[in-house]
Amino acid sequence: MEWQLSPYTPPLIAVGLITFVTAVYTYRQRHVFGATNLLVMLLSITLWIWTYAVELSAVTLSAKLFWAKVQWLGVFYIPVGYFLFAIKYTGDIWALKKPRQFAYALLVIPLFTLLLAWTSASHPLIWDATRLVTHQGNVYLHLSYGFGYWVFVAYVYLLLLSGTILLLRKIMATSPQFKGQMILVLVSTFFPWLGNFTYITRTNPLPHLDPTPFTFAISILCLAWALFYFNFLNVVPIAHDLVMEELETGVLVLDRQNRVVDINATAVSLLKKEKKALWGKQLILDQPHWTSLATALQENHSAKIELGLDDAYYEVSVTLLGQRKDKASGRLITLHNVTKRKETEHLLQCAKEAAEAASLAKTHFLTNMSHEIRTPLNAVVGMTEMLRQTPLNDNQSEILNVVANSSNHLVLLINNILDFAKLEAGNLTLNHQSFDLNDCLESAIDSVSQAAHKKQLQLTYNLDEQTPMWLVGDPVRLRQILINLLENSIKFTQEGKIELAVTHSTAAENVELQFTVQDTGIGIDPDQIQQLFSPFQQADGSMTRAYGGSGLGLVICQRLVAMMGGDIHLHSEPGQGTAVHFSARFSVATEAHPPAVTLRQHNTTLALKRLLVITKDASERRHISKEARVAGLEVYAAASEQEATYWINHSQPFDAVLLDTAVWQEAPTILEQLHHKESQKPLPVVLLVPADSDPLLAPNLFSGTLPTPVVSSQLYDVLLNVLSTSEAQTFGEGQGQTMAARYPFNILIVEDNDVNRRVLKNMLDKLGYQADVASNGQIAVQAAAQKKYDVILMDIQMPVMDGVEATRHILANCPVAERPYIITVTAHALEGDREYYLSVGMNEYVSKPITMNKLLEVLYQAVNHHAPMTAPPEPTTILESTPELAAIPTAIDTIDTIDTNGLPEQSIVPPSPIDLAELAQLVGENTSEFIQMMTPIFLEDTQQVLQKLTVAVQSQDSPEIRLAAHTLKGSSASMAMTKLSELCRALEMMAKENELTDAPQILEQIQAEFRRVAATLAEMVDTAVQ
Repeated sequence: MEWQLSPYTPPLIAVGLITFVTAVYTYRQRHVFGATNLLVMLLSITLWIWTYAVELSAVTLSAKLFWAKVQWLGVFYIPVGYFLFAIKYTGDIWALKKPRQFAYALLVIPLFTLLLAWTSASHPLIWDATRLVTHQGNVYLHLSYGFGYWVFVAYVYLLLLSGTILLLRKIMATSPQFKGQMILVLVSTFFPWLGNFTYITRTNPLPHLDPTPFTFAISILCLAWALFYFNFLNVVPIAHDLVMEELETGVLVLDRQNRVVDINATAVSLLKKEKKALWGKQLILDQPHWTSLATALQENHSAKIELGLDDAYYEVSVTLLGQRKDKASGRLITLHNVTKRKETEHLLQCAKEAAEAASLAKTHFLTNMSHEIRTPLNAVVGMTEMLRQTPLNDNQSEILNVVANSSNHLVLLINNILDFAKLEAGNLTLNHQSFDLNDCLESAIDSVSQAAHKKQLQLTYNLDEQTPMWLVGDPVRLRQILINLLENSIKFTQEGKIELAVTHSTAAENVELQFTVQDTGIGIDPDQIQQLFSPFQQADGSMTRAYGGSGLGLVICQRLVAMMGGDIHLHSEPGQGTAVHFSARFSVATEAHPPAVTLRQHNTTLALKRLLVITKDASERRHISKEARVAGLEVYAAASEQEATYWINHSQPFDAVLLDTAVWQEAPTILEQLHHKESQKPLPVVLLVPADSDPLLAPNLFSGTLPTPVVSSQLYDVLLNVLSTSEAQTFGEGQGQTMAARYPFNILIVEDNDVNRRVLKNMLDKLGYQADVASNGQIAVQAAAQKKYDVILMDIQMPVMDGVEATRHILANCPVAERPYIITVTAHALEGDREYYLSVGMNEYVSKPITMNKLLEVLYQAVNHHAPMTAPPEPTTILESTPELAAIPTAIDTIDTIDTNGLPEQSIVPPSPIDLAELAQLVGENTSEFIQMMTPIFLEDTQQVLQKLTVAVQSQDSPEIRLAAHTLKGSSASMAMTKLSELCRALEMMAKENELTDAPQILEQIQAEFRRVAATLAEMVDTAVQ
């Protein structure tokens, strides 16, 4: 590499040596306030100057550009360091909570400019033109600057200007005694402006020289002179005479030998000695009340202690001064009088203890009294219920109703008082468990429906369809709030309706629900609303006499809502009704944590049971059929005695019957037909009765009654009650064969423990499955290679090969479409275990011990995952095959096609992309009405999803493909579009495994099948309209 000696090189080297020497001196004085920032600036300016000298000495363009880039390593920090120096001194902005993050933020633009400089060969943002020029025999680098450079210059000017203003304001505000320091700082801040301005305007008298490094060096050297010579950052000399002597706080300054080098009048007074006797002498604290301070001075660290001096309390602080290498050059001692504060704290502590004692005594009293009251009250309630089951005349029934209502009211009152006491004492906590929002709402509605019916009030609820149903929170307390608000609305409403509306807003994994309880009641004056949220208060005393109540309900609701992260308020006008609004926050439950008890889960008592629903009300038939199917039952529906007779005579025996009162009254002999068919056990028949009818109607003829309109939770309870016999609760051979016949899975049990193997094998035997067993993972891998399994129950901790490794081998050896549904059955139940096992490819996770309920649940999830059907299932709904019965659907009926004689009309259905029989099972008998309603929605949504899916396939976006295919798979399955759903499932699995080679072909098949579906839907809609 060639070199030259520029006339500017020696001065640059000399200035660099000066700044470097100053940096060394600054390092030795780094304990001085502000020295660290100055040190970094000095090193940066030294690097800049020396690399600039090397650049001037280079000859070639490439060499000069290289060293020009190296200069930026020194340049980028200097303006930021200058600004930080000013901030640290003034303290105006350094009160930020995160000063380190603030400093990093200031460096963003300089660091980005540094990056641009080092990559300048790829863009013109820093230098848009570079060339060499010759002057007096020397070669210089001429640069034309780009946009990025000017942005950096503007940023530098902004930092210099801000730092200069901060320094000037601080210096001018401290003391007029340091005029020389002010002038020095002013001069130091002026040089960088002048030097850089002459360079960028090309007015520099020295051609081809950038004077900016020189001017920055002069500025920083001036700051160093002011820092170390004038001590201009040391506030103590300025403040001493003006402030220290006037302080009410005692102040002492000691050197290393604990000699007093400074002391104010307050400290002298506390030490009770002459100032002359203390000055320059070692501090001796020989009085007993100074013992703790004397001990603190013997130790080489800061301390805070409290002293009692002359009936006063002092907070004493010992601070180390000038600490270097674990040694301090002195100590600063402050003695602050805190007598008033201590007295206040003592009074507050006494008041707090008294209040806590009173609150605790009140809580104990209320708890004990509630228990004492509950003991006889439970007997009253229980005996009343028993007495109501005996024959009574009208007068006796009325008396018992009064007793029962009064008892229930007393129980509610006690519960409210206890809850209020717990809230007051801070002892009430919320549970966090998964629950079904719909079940919670229906339970609340069900609890108050009878009271609303007595007053002939319309009681409804509206739930936003997009609201997540599975949530994590406290369903019991949410239900308590809803019941309280609904009961209030019923209490103060004489006619009209009460409506519960639920909407939501989501953020990340949380959901905020907004509830509104609107009534058409008497209303309340807006001025009286606030006092409703005060304990034991109502709008006025007459309300308590007229309507009853303790005045605690809304208070409890308000505090429970606050604990749920929401708020509550109400709007009301006299005579116009009241609307109570409240919000609550919940987490969204994942599929990994479904609700523990919900109608939307299969129950071993209800699963695969056969239910006959006989009611004239078509909407009621559809509602009951849908809810019962969700619970796992096989449902058959009839609208008349003739249709019911058909099902009774041409299907397998039913496990339970729901019979409408109207049908029974028109044809009482239907009961004989239901019980006539041979069966090993009595057939439970539940009577559907209007809500206002006598619940004890014909008690000897029916297993129970169910009020209409049917509430899902009541339907669930009634079915459980009538089917929960000893035989129903155990999985007998017949039921197991039905399960295995419908879903003939090939199942492999992988478990090394013999007892656990036997338990699982026995459970599966009762379900009708002949499962294979493997004692370790290696045997399981070999078995899966020889035979196609639909479900594998996989243990984790096993000899030879564990379950995780076995799963990986099995998945690697199976095509995506043929992979088994692998269920982890393990004793590992720590937090994070489930997520880990699912991440390695397992489909479901069950912790030991496994119950029959849980086993059945995960097997149903396997059904939803894939329908293996290794052997075709035997029909379970039709006993005989005749030409007349060929058109009968295999599950829930299509009643609209049955004639008045009870025999189905014969029809030939051409091949269709929609399985009408399955659709009937999904939506009930009136499929045409369902098709008319859902077709526009389905077509519009599907077209949008297909557009997203097409774009995702073209861009090979696996996550987006998986999401869109999963969405379309679910919606098409809900419309009984089997082939379309299976194609979407195949594409979803490809995206999950990131194997998208065949994705375009599958997409074409999906689009073609959708065109068939659209045409079929259009034809079905036209036919229905005609």
